[in-house]
Amino acid sequence: MTTGIKVSYPGKSIDSVLPEDFILNSEYGSVKIYKQNDNETYATVTVNASSYADVTITHNLGFAPVTMLYTELTPGSGRWYFGLPFTDDENTYIDSGETYVDSTYFKFRIYNKTTSQKIVKYYYYILGNTAQ
Repeated sequence: MTTGIKVSYPGKSIDSVLPEDFILNSEYGSVKIYKQNDNETYATVTVNASSYADVTITHNLGFAPVTMLYTELTPGSGRWYFGLPFTDDENTYIDSGETYVDSTYFKFRIYNKTTSQKIVKYYYYILGNTAQ
């Protein structure tokens, strides 16, 4: 007997041998978190008034992995955004034209269209099957 976790779809048997019968089956590979913020805490970047800041995260995977980005664009607001948000009330956003991932880096640019400096918090995840 092997140990693991299986969650089958409604109406499907937990004893099935067909991968498509499962929501989760630890016997099969899945995408794993390869890299994330140090100590699983948010990082910050200072964005000057009416300016932008570039963030570069090195992964060196040799392929363009799936990435996820969460940002709190206004310090202390408690409003965390997933992906490439733009909100008129904050006038701060992630520029989709300057955000990309390649075989070595995950890069994104944060614009601050306000008249005050901002310290933007962010979490990132780089997903890849090479994780242990």
